[in-house]
Amino acid sequence: MKLRERWHQLAGELAPSLPGRWSLRGRGKQTVLVREPWDWTVSWIGFDKSAYSDEGWFLAAVEPLVLDRFRWALSYGMRMDEVRGGPLGVNLWSDNAGQVLHDFVHNAALPELDQ
Repeated sequence: MKLRERWHQLAGELAPSLPGRWSLRGRGKQTVLVREPWDWTVSWIGFDKSAYSDEGWFLAAVEPLVLDRFRWALSYGMRMDEVRGGPLGVNLWSDNAGQVLHDFVHNAALPELDQ
């Protein structure tokens, strides 16, 4: 299983626990979990791998759809290592990766995204 497939697996396991409807969107490394339906903004959850190790970070953000060019960016969002008391990174292959994702999203990201 490739890293991208592992991210898809974890995102698929997380989606039913999220409020509303969420689906995977994008391609390759740019695949993110998106809250549907879109309105003037799009809320998303993703993963970014470190260039220096097998670890990476979960990300969550809201992007306005009124910009000249849309991109999956952290203009209005957070990376998991910015959460006080949370882990600084995650290895998607670890046994607790799903729990780390769940805790980041439910305890930190959703409250921030909903503001």
